[in-house]
Amino acid sequence: MEKSYLYTGKPIKPPFALNIGGKTLEPDKDYHIEILDNINVGTAHVYITGRGEYTGTSEYTFEIEPVQARTLSFFADRTDFHYDGQPKTMQIVVRFGDITLEQGRDYDIVYENNVMPGKASALLTFKGNFTGIMSIPFIIQNTLPDLVNLSSLSAEEITLGENIVLHSSAEGGTGNYLYAAVYKKSSDKKWTLVRNFSGEPSITVQPARKGEYQICSKVKDDTENVIKKFFTVQVNDLPKSVSK
Repeated sequence: MEKSYLYTGKPIKPPFALNIGGKTLEPDKDYHIEILDNINVGTAHVYITGRGEYTGTSEYTFEIEPVQARTLSFFADRTDFHYDGQPKTMQIVVRFGDITLEQGRDYDIVYENNVMPGKASALLTFKGNFTGIMSIPFIIQNTLPDLVNLSSLSAEEITLGENIVLHSSAEGGTGNYLYAAVYKKSSDKKWTLVRNFSGEPSITVQPARKGEYQICSKVKDDTENVIKKFFTVQVNDLPKSVSK
């Protein structure tokens, strides 16, 4: 039996060979072995109790040593971010073979320089059955992806009295979008406000007259950047009733 073994995630059972007077004893016939505390890092205890012709109990110990961080597998969902003034964090998965480590139990994470543009890192400090420190680097870019208005309409042609629903959405910019909408008949000069900026993405428009209308969807991000998207809608007159 060795003095120490490396943590495996499974019970460690060192091989034993007991000899007395040149005779090799048989397990479960001549003696019984009980091993305690033999999974996690620390001191394991081995108790050997004689059977049959043999009596008494002997105790032995061995150490279970933690696994070094450099031997683990690391996976991060992304390592490239755009600056928006908010702290950046990653979804990190750490594995030891088929074992997925648990943050807080097996390791702690501290982020360094994860707000301003430049090089940042996630510092993982291991504990318990694992030991060491590993740094996962990532980049915060000094540019933002363009704000894009992805709004859409429920229909491009309706009958007078029906509603049109503007489904507001966006991507890019700095997030936390607000949505607004105005509309007018194409021949008019003045726009009518349907809703001022709010976080509600669904906006209902009900034209009061037949004809062609313009609907303008507005999206605003945290930096007050506003992107507009225009739609054309045809509003038809009510069908004439047929009488005999």
